[in-house]
Amino acid sequence: MLAGNRAAELKGAEAQGVDRWLRADGRIDRWPTRAEDRLELLSWITERLMGVDEVLAEKPFTLKLFAFTTDPNTLRRALVDAGLIERNPDGTDYRRVELAE
Repeated sequence: MLAGNRAAELKGAEAQGVDRWLRADGRIDRWPTRAEDRLELLSWITERLMGVDEVLAEKPFTLKLFAFTTDPNTLRRALVDAGLIERNPDGTDYRRVELAE
């Protein structure tokens, strides 16, 4: 994962962008405290998680979240709460939401 590689290279130097919250393997190390930083991290994850027109069932979606965290339920909830991912009311399918710029 590119960000993970950058994080490893920046070890000892001050990390920038999403690397501030990622471990060397590209997984979340800690959650940003500022809302705009959290949105930056969640947007970065969303772009790598699934394509714009991609629809995933709950199990495959959750499995993909493990690439970014050891706690996929918290990450899934954060992505949905941020409005970056939407799910069917019954929670069976997930899709990416394109935000207006």
